[in-house]
Amino acid sequence: ATSSGAYEKMLAELERQRTADRAATTTAADATSSGAGAGAAAGVTSMAVVEDEVPSMKEDGATESEQEEAPRPADLEELGHSTDPLAGVFLAGPDKTQEEPRAATALRLLILLHKRYSRPYNSVALTDPAVWINRRLTQKLEDQLRDPLAVVSRSLPVWCDVLLQQAHFLFPSWLRLRFVRLTGFGVSRAAHLLQSEYEHFPSRSTELARMLALLQRVRLRLPGSLAERVAPLLEDDSWTTSGGRSMPSIRIGALKHERCKVDRGRLLEEARRLFALHAARREVLEVSFQDEAGVGVGVTKEFYAEVAAALTRVDENQQCPIWMAPLDTSDGAEFIRPTEAHLGLFPVPLDPTKVPPALRNARAQRFRLLGRVLAKGFQDGHLVPLPLSLPFLSLAIFERPLELGDVELIHGSSLDLLRNIYRIHMHYLPLSTSRVDKEDSSPPTSPILEPLLPQDMDASTYLSYVDGDVDPVTNLAIEVPGGDQGLDLGRTGPFLAAVLRRWEACLEEPLECFRSGVADVLGSSWQRCLAALPVDELRRHMCGDTKDACAVDWSPDEVRRVVVPGFEYTAKSQQYMWLVEVLSGAPESPPAEAAVRSRLSAEERSQFLQFVTGCPVLPPGGLSHLSPKITVDRASRNSVGQLLLPTARTCTSCLRLPPYDSKSELLQKLLLAVENNSTFQLS
Repeated sequence: ATSSGAYEKMLAELERQRTADRAATTTAADATSSGAGAGAAAGVTSMAVVEDEVPSMKEDGATESEQEEAPRPADLEELGHSTDPLAGVFLAGPDKTQEEPRAATALRLLILLHKRYSRPYNSVALTDPAVWINRRLTQKLEDQLRDPLAVVSRSLPVWCDVLLQQAHFLFPSWLRLRFVRLTGFGVSRAAHLLQSEYEHFPSRSTELARMLALLQRVRLRLPGSLAERVAPLLEDDSWTTSGGRSMPSIRIGALKHERCKVDRGRLLEEARRLFALHAARREVLEVSFQDEAGVGVGVTKEFYAEVAAALTRVDENQQCPIWMAPLDTSDGAEFIRPTEAHLGLFPVPLDPTKVPPALRNARAQRFRLLGRVLAKGFQDGHLVPLPLSLPFLSLAIFERPLELGDVELIHGSSLDLLRNIYRIHMHYLPLSTSRVDKEDSSPPTSPILEPLLPQDMDASTYLSYVDGDVDPVTNLAIEVPGGDQGLDLGRTGPFLAAVLRRWEACLEEPLECFRSGVADVLGSSWQRCLAALPVDELRRHMCGDTKDACAVDWSPDEVRRVVVPGFEYTAKSQQYMWLVEVLSGAPESPPAEAAVRSRLSAEERSQFLQFVTGCPVLPPGGLSHLSPKITVDRASRNSVGQLLLPTARTCTSCLRLPPYDSKSELLQKLLLAVENNSTFQLS
């Protein structure tokens, strides 16, 4: 498609649309006095056509929905109800024929190719995300997002929404995330992010000056107290000095912070009450624990990590079942943890007609809390380290039906049987008499493995022992043609499809509560906003990188870039170099004694991150993207000259490391500290 010039044709169509939109908007502005309203409906971001419109800013007394839910452009609303969202993005050719523009056809082809060749675990070479990125479209979208008035007034062109929803792979991940943060978290957070960028990039101050000049012209028409609030900024002439434009000394719409305390002993109940009160508010949430000294960002990260851990406790899941979990609990595990890296948590489907009302209400509250926690953490930039499965997020957030291969990605009981049936189905697919979706030619979402059958038993015999009309997870009846006769190789696909449809029916109410929790925080248009992120990318931004990021080889240079010496330590200090050696390299197995070990295990690395930063997982991108960096300060001896255990300040990611005499002593004391410090009492 690139060699045939499809991208260039698509860009030419986009430029033609923009020119036509500007001409139509200019005509409408001459005929009416509401030029900006017409410009927003046409998706135009020019400053000139919106000078007669007041920016989308609300006074203090407005409700939450009035503050953050700006109207969508009229043509985007029409596209939202269209069966083909791409239909209205491209204009017809110069001859005004009804034939679809070639750029739209090329884009549809790219979407199909991406769906076919970019699935996880696919062995085809076209899996590098950089292959799909278009440089010119990326630059065009970046220029659109640099226009502060277009972003704050919600007047971005329609193609921004449609292309990011339908063909997000054309843009790099950092730009997709920036689009979500500028368009999905409300006007106040968008203005705050833009002004923060201007402070770091003074060259963009001219764009802010243009916005301020517009505010100066419409200040007398600003509603309520908004005129008084912006008056100090408009009267400040420090940014128009003779030596050139500098940054204004006053910011518009500084984000407010709301602080609260919770009881660690009643964490889930306290979290439920907290988010029930705070979910609809736009302030940044800061949490601390009662009777503990810690405050700040690090403690808030600890709060989200503790809530995530509480949601996966075995005893909590037994009282209020929300996750599929192995039936065997004889190992004494405290938390539900997937046994393999590619597995994740998935809600347990329960028949709503057989669930007691009290349990049904408890499950609804738990799923709504889960949605609020994930959305608020994503909005405030905190990770919620839950090992969620991709099928769960795809079904819950994007409402995409479950696929047969999803059984390979779910952790839980009775999944071994379904995995074997799926593997048999894929291995003997040519013998299958029917396929669930004959029109769907996409590859499987997981690798095709060999079925684990008993010794000296073939696939047909194995399937004959399976009850073909009962879901093995919920033990509910399912409708499969010929299911009462047992399974055979020709009915494995319909059987799996019937099981997954049964799950979706049982989870309809809990997932609706989950979506309501997300909507409580992000507003009613949250699905349109999050559609710009692929499901695996969204999971990394919400839950962090998987704990496998702690199981890879950390190079010494990478550790030195992230863990830096601080007070009374230098890069040549012996204790600092020992710490780098302990953290770098491939992780060791935990059973070894600390006296003979030289490095941390993967689980101990996660505990170290929890100890120093407040979060046990790494951000998207792994160790190199950890921010802020970990600073190592030298700790002093106590009053009797003894060396204490290492301590940490999670607010600044600071590790206070005493000057130990040997590497083995450092490792032993560090392990003792990270494994037994569950509160901020000794920080």
